[in-house]
Amino acid sequence: MKNISKKIIQWLVEYGVIQKEDAELYEYAVFTVYILIFTLGVSIIIGGIMGHVVESIVFIITFMIFRKFCGGYHAKHIQSCLMLSVIMIAISVYMICMMIDLSIMVVGITLSLISIFVFSPVDSENYRLNEIEKQDFHRVVVILIFICIVVESTLLATKEIRYFYCIGFGVVTTAILQLIQAARNILCND
Repeated sequence: MKNISKKIIQWLVEYGVIQKEDAELYEYAVFTVYILIFTLGVSIIIGGIMGHVVESIVFIITFMIFRKFCGGYHAKHIQSCLMLSVIMIAISVYMICMMIDLSIMVVGITLSLISIFVFSPVDSENYRLNEIEKQDFHRVVVILIFICIVVESTLLATKEIRYFYCIGFGVVTTAILQLIQAARNILCND
């Protein structure tokens, strides 16, 4: 995928569409779009196989939004990232279908939101943040937590439990990946 991104950008540079000094930034942007499309596509396919396309999309969008600002574990290689993403989506959509006990889910979401508030953002060796970015990301995380609480409370009040679970698993999955990376950072003195 990175090679395809690079070739597209080289072609755009050759034809004067973008400046050569901006090529690396555009390569990253094209690569990011590929990852986004792949992730959404896999989510739709897995949701389709399990008969829960909408739930799968709600989960992955929640996860992607929180993940962007919370940070957490990042695989070192794109193949590992894509494989782990497929597994994570499949397990999460399966768990959404299982609809575990509501009180356990509420506790899990609450603990995850607290963890996200305390630790965000967690950077990794593949994604470093400077202090200003950390402050800005934390502000966004606080807003996301507030929005999540309002939306989840509304979903509970209106008995839209399936979507409550979708958003909840997006939050819980984010917190798990964040805690994994926080532990790695502590163990590696990062």
